[in-house]
Amino acid sequence: MKYRPEIDGLRTLAVVPVLLFHAGFSLFSGGFVGVDIFFVISGYLISMIIFTALEEGRFSIWNFYERRARRILPALVFICLCCVPFAYKLMIPYQFKDFGESLIAVSFFASNILFWHETNYFWPAAEEKPLLHTWSLAVEEQYYLFFPLIAMALWRFGRRPVFYMFLFMALVSLALAEFGSRWRATANFFLLPMRFWELLVGVFCTLMILNKPVEKNSIFSMLGLILIVYSIVIFDKTTPFPSLWALIPVIGSALIILYAEPSTGIGKLLSTPIMVGIGLISYSLYLWHQPVVAFSRLAFHHEPETLMKLALLGFSFAMAYLSWRFVERPFRRADTGILKTSQAVFGASFISLAVLISIGFWASKTNAIYDNMPLVVQEIITDRPNFAGKARADCSGTPSKPLPKLPLSKCVTGPEKPIEAAMFGDSHIWPLFRGASVNGLNQYGVMSYYYIGCAPIRGVVRLDQGESHKCRQSNERMRDYIFDAKIPTVIFAARWGSYYNNKKFDNLEGGVELGGPYPIDIAGHEFRKGDDSDRQKRVLDQYIADIHFYLNAGINVILIYPIPGAGWDVPNQVIKINRFLNKDGTQNPISLSTSYEVYQKSNGDILEAFNKIEHKNFYPIRSDLLFCNKGGSGRCDNFIDGKMLYMDNNHLSIEGSKRLALPITKVLEKVRKKESP
Repeated sequence: MKYRPEIDGLRTLAVVPVLLFHAGFSLFSGGFVGVDIFFVISGYLISMIIFTALEEGRFSIWNFYERRARRILPALVFICLCCVPFAYKLMIPYQFKDFGESLIAVSFFASNILFWHETNYFWPAAEEKPLLHTWSLAVEEQYYLFFPLIAMALWRFGRRPVFYMFLFMALVSLALAEFGSRWRATANFFLLPMRFWELLVGVFCTLMILNKPVEKNSIFSMLGLILIVYSIVIFDKTTPFPSLWALIPVIGSALIILYAEPSTGIGKLLSTPIMVGIGLISYSLYLWHQPVVAFSRLAFHHEPETLMKLALLGFSFAMAYLSWRFVERPFRRADTGILKTSQAVFGASFISLAVLISIGFWASKTNAIYDNMPLVVQEIITDRPNFAGKARADCSGTPSKPLPKLPLSKCVTGPEKPIEAAMFGDSHIWPLFRGASVNGLNQYGVMSYYYIGCAPIRGVVRLDQGESHKCRQSNERMRDYIFDAKIPTVIFAARWGSYYNNKKFDNLEGGVELGGPYPIDIAGHEFRKGDDSDRQKRVLDQYIADIHFYLNAGINVILIYPIPGAGWDVPNQVIKINRFLNKDGTQNPISLSTSYEVYQKSNGDILEAFNKIEHKNFYPIRSDLLFCNKGGSGRCDNFIDGKMLYMDNNHLSIEGSKRLALPITKVLEKVRKKESP
C-alpha cells in the first residue's frame, strides 16, 4: 500500500481540534468532529489493506488481528497503566470505582457501551473521566472485529455488488443516526450502528480508488478542507450529532482522501513536516490528551486558565512523542520490534489486558482510597449519599425512559388525599422532595414530578438534544394532570438562569460549572447563532406567560427564584482542600462561599422579570436572600458551620433544602387556611 503523507496530515487535522475542544477553547466548539474524521480515515486505510489482500488472495484474518493488536494495544495499555496512580491519588472513592469499571470496559473493547449507560459525552461528570475518549477506540475495535469477516463473505460477488451492499448498510446506519439524534441522543453518539456509515464512507473511497484512481483536483480538495473547518468552528454541543449534520465533516474528509494529492495546494499543506509529524504521533496524542485534561480538573476542580491549558496541551504533545518513540514503534514491526511472532503478540495482549482487568476489578471494589483519607474527608464522603436523601427515580422523567403515567402515588410527601400542591420543575425539585421528612414538607400533601434538564414551561425544546429530550411532552403531561386533578397550588423550581443564559456558570473564583450549558428555546423557532438575545427574550417571555397561565386559571403559584449556583462541586471542593491533611487531621471544616454580586449579574434579567409579577395568588420565594448576603457579607453560603448546603455545584443538599423549605411551608399553611371552607 502506497504511503500518502497527506493522510498523516489529515490525522493532524482530526486530532488537534479534539484536543482544543476538550481543553475548552471556544473557537473549536465543534472540535469533537475530529473523531468522525478519524473514522473516515480508518475506514479507508483498513478497507484498502483488506481489499488489496483479498484481490491478491493473501488475506489472513489472524495476520490482520495481529497487526491491529500491534498498532492499538501497546500505547493503550501503557497509558491506562500510567493513569492508575494519578486516579488513586486524585479521585474520591466513587470516581475511582468508575475508573476501575472503565479499565475493564477498555479491556473488552466496550467502553463506548459503558459510557452510553454512564453519561452523556457533553455532561459535567464526563469531563473528569480520564478514559472517556476510549469510546471511539471501542467503536473502531468493534469495527475491526467484524468488518473483515463481512468483507471476506461479500468480496466474491465482485466490487460493484459489494459497493451497493455497503451503500445499503451506510444508508441504514445514517438513517439510524438521524433518528437517534432526535430520540436517543446518548446511544446515538456512542454506539457503532449509528457510526458505521462514517467508516463506510472511507470504504467507498477505497472502492473508488481501486476501481479507477481518482485524478487530483485542487477545487474538490479545497472544498473538503472548507467543510472540515466549517464544522470545527460552527458546530457545538447543541448540534445533533451524529446526524445528517455529520455529512459535512465526513464528506470533507472523503474529498481530501480522494483528491488531495501532494501536488495540490491542500496536499502540500497536509504533507508539510509539522502536519505529518503530528499525524504520526496522533494516536498517542489522542490517548494522552484526555487523561491530562481530566486529571488537571480533578486536581484543581475548576476550568484551567488559558496558559495552563496551553501547558497541558504541550505536556500531552511531549508524552505523545515519547510513547510513540518508545512504545508504539518498538511493538509495531515484527522484524525489528520487541514481539517477533504472532504467538508472542497474542500472548502479550492477553496478559496485558488481564492486568488491566485485574486492576479495574480491584479499583471498583477497594476501600483503600477512603481508608487513607483524613478523617474530615472520610466524614464528608460517608455523608455525601445523605446530602439529598434517599433516591426515588420513579418521581422523575429522563430522556432514557418512557414518560411516567401521572399521578405518581409514590411521589407524595405527605397525606395522599387531598393533594394540596404539585412541585414541578427540573432536578432542583429533587432535594426538596427527597428531604421532605426533615425539611417539613411532609406535613402537606405535595406531589412531586421533575424532568431532568428541563425548564417547566410550555413548548420548551432543548437545543443540544432536540425532541429526543422529551422536554415539551413531559411538561404538557404534567400541566394536563395539574388541571385534571384540580390541584390548587403549583411550586415551580428550576435552573432558570442556566437555561436562559446558555453558558456555564462561572463564580469568578476558580469555580466554573463543568459541562453545560443547557440551552433551550421555544418550539417553532429555529435558533441560529448570533440571535441569542432573541432566544433569551422568547424564553423569558415564556417564563412569565406560563406563570400567568396558571395564575389566571385560579391556581396558586409558589415560584422559587433561581437558586444560587456554586460553580464548583461543593463536597469535592471541601474534600480537595482537606485531602492532604494528616490522617488524623481534626481541623474544623472550612466555610465555603461565592459572590452574591456574580449571582445577581448572572440572573439579573430573570430577577427583574419575576419581581414585576403581581397577583393575589402569586407567592415568590427569594432563594438568594436565604443563602446570600447574610449580615451584608456579599457572599452566598456553600458550606458553613460544618453544614453542606449543596450536594454538587448547583443542587441543594438536605441541609440546604431546609433553608428553602421553611418559607414554602409557611405559604402552604397560608394557602391551606385560605382554601379551607
